[in-house]
This record gives sequence, structure tokens and C-alpha cells, in this order.
Amino acid sequence: GVVALRDMKEAEPFLCVPRQLIISNDLALMGPYGEVMAKDPLVASMPSLALAVYVALERSNPASFWKPYLDVLPDTFNTPLW
Repeated sequence: GVVALRDMKEAEPFLCVPRQLIISNDLALMGPYGEVMAKDPLVASMPSLALAVYVALERSNPASFWKPYLDVLPDTFNTPLW
């Protein structure tokens, strides 16, 4: 967990994550298969699909910047949406 070492003002930023450290749909569409996915009608109707494909590809790439992070994530999970 993360703990503040001093009292924080309401709405004061507590934690900032640099954009380049966020796996996002935008990042997925800039990846090696982004151009193909951007043209796909299914991906266009379900943007999270591009993100899922990107994460799967990055997890299987031994040279991926994201691989150490992706390797510690659980293999399966449940969400209320699915």
C-alpha cells in the first residue's frame, strides 16, 4: 500500500504516474499491430479488445519493456462486466 507521510489537502495530487508507464488503448493502437487493429470493425466497436491483444502480445514477447510487470499479474481474473 501507499501511505501519505503528511496530511493532504482535499483534491491534492497524491500519486502521479507518468503517461509512458501506463498500458492504455492509445498505446495498444501505437504498437506493432496498431494500424491493423485500428482498421478492424470489431476493435473499433470494442476498444478494450485492442488493449487485450496488445497485453497478450507483450506478455509473450521476451524482449518487451512490459514483460516483468505482466509476468506478475494473475493468469485469470473475474470482473463484474464479464
